[in-house]
Amino acid sequence: MILPARVTKVIHHAACRADHYFVRFGDSHGDLEQELALHFLRHSHQHNAQLASAATFAARVCRNRIISMRAREVDRPANVNAALAVEQVFKKIAAMMIIDPLRASFAPDAQELFNAWRAELEHRIRRATLPPALEAHLSKYRKLMPAIALILHLAESGKVPEVPLIQAQRAAGWCEFLESHARRVYSGVTSLPNRLAAELGEKLKQGVLGDRFRLRDVYLRGWAGLDTPEAVRMALTVLEDAGWVRRIDPRSGPQGGRPREEFALNPAVRRG
Repeated sequence: MILPARVTKVIHHAACRADHYFVRFGDSHGDLEQELALHFLRHSHQHNAQLASAATFAARVCRNRIISMRAREVDRPANVNAALAVEQVFKKIAAMMIIDPLRASFAPDAQELFNAWRAELEHRIRRATLPPALEAHLSKYRKLMPAIALILHLAESGKVPEVPLIQAQRAAGWCEFLESHARRVYSGVTSLPNRLAAELGEKLKQGVLGDRFRLRDVYLRGWAGLDTPEAVRMALTVLEDAGWVRRIDPRSGPQGGRPREEFALNPAVRRG
């Protein structure tokens, strides 16, 4: 996968700052990942979930690197038999002729398992309860599961045209394993808007901003996580959907120029 240069830069900077955040938060890797995602959202010119995801990913990789540095080094010889077995698999697959490709399909029992697995996946994707980023990620598993099953089949059975049940079961298990990691990676991004909305909501309940305020009234106060227009817009979108605030029709200032982004607070919020 080729990442945009901006995302690659984020990962590089996250790697440089990982030691600082790890020392600050210790082994609480969830806080580490959230703090890095927030840091790069604050300092990016444009809010982008991919940037936060990249920073979160880099935080997890760097955290593992830091922990491994603390561990005792173990030097053991390579598993020669395993290396030879892997080499044979690659040679066998590479020897397959492009002009006579393998046309494989699931065996009947494997197809039955795949149908049930796919139905369950579609139910989870289509009931609209997943965060959009995770929903888009899991939608790719429709192809991923049979692709993994075919790769495992080729590695073990060569050109036999039917993919057996055991490989379908292994592929389904592998997808379950990958999903557990995907949920952890995306949680740093998908939970961020709700977290910011909760922090801004507390300020609104306290009456700090009054009953009517502008976007700049929030980010100019420099509150943690709410010190950029992008982060404030993200929080206000959540609060607007929840009925806490209402967007006022934008108006230009007395001298013209960019329309003001102004909001009115729902009176019920202050009443508790």
